[in-house]
Amino acid sequence: MLSFVFVACNNDDETPDSNSEWALFNDYYLDSIAAEAKANRLPGDLNNSKVTTIEKDKWSIKSYAVQPEEDLTSTPNKLQQVYIKWIKDYREDPQECIYPLYTDSVKISYKGKYVTGEVFDSNYSGEFNPEIAEPTTMALSGLIQGWAAALIYMPVGTRAELYIPYTMGYGVYGQGDIPGYTTLVFDLYLDGITHPAGPDDRKLKAAVSDEDKQ
Repeated sequence: MLSFVFVACNNDDETPDSNSEWALFNDYYLDSIAAEAKANRLPGDLNNSKVTTIEKDKWSIKSYAVQPEEDLTSTPNKLQQVYIKWIKDYREDPQECIYPLYTDSVKISYKGKYVTGEVFDSNYSGEFNPEIAEPTTMALSGLIQGWAAALIYMPVGTRAELYIPYTMGYGVYGQGDIPGYTTLVFDLYLDGITHPAGPDDRKLKAAVSDEDKQ
């Protein structure tokens, strides 16, 4: 069920109630997540900095930006941030840091849940095992903001739990069975990256750089 992780396109004319029980429950839950993330933030983690070394159960807090080098001068509020709780580092060399670009496609294993713990989408069953997982390849530019905000800072081979506010997910209208004002929770493993061919191809850039050194 891949439709849930792509950008929402709901044109319902009826505006959902921001004071509904569901909306308020999700808002209170996000408050608790924001507080926990700030109290247990990964040392040295800044809003627009890339993560190199991760620690289990530590947090990163990221805002949505198309490019990581964008200078975010204002302090975002909780609805402009995705909260990343690091689960595990599967890299053979923890110092090897390869990050997706916004123009890349990513190979992902994921499980999506409501704040109640109910699973609404997944591309694997049972407990996650990278040895047998069959990741899905998706264009990063076509995903919801919460995923993009996290993935451009995640090294390949790392796994994290993302907490995404409705403003960076499916908004006030929701999508499919997911209601509006839903805080999304995703267990996400970044298995690999596919770079587009052409001027932005990293292999091409590396080759040109090597020639310049000669």
